[in-house]
Amino acid sequence: MSKTVMDLVLEQLKDLNSKLDDLVRNGCSHAADHTSNQSYISERVRRLETAAAEGRGRLIVINIITGAAIAAFFQWVGRHF
Repeated sequence: MSKTVMDLVLEQLKDLNSKLDDLVRNGCSHAADHTSNQSYISERVRRLETAAAEGRGRLIVINIITGAAIAAFFQWVGRHF
């Protein structure tokens, strides 16, 4: 690696380091946006979890009904044959 490239990389790293230090000291200037995004994401996750729970509930009910129908069918077959 040439000296010029290494100097450019080191300069970029120093710039990033100073930006991170400033962010840690002063906080993010877009903090309000992050909070609103977090609220939106939390609401979406809650809705998805509710929909998934409803889907699982429907699946359980379908399995119970199907199991009862199969059991009734086999009882009928057992009585008639």
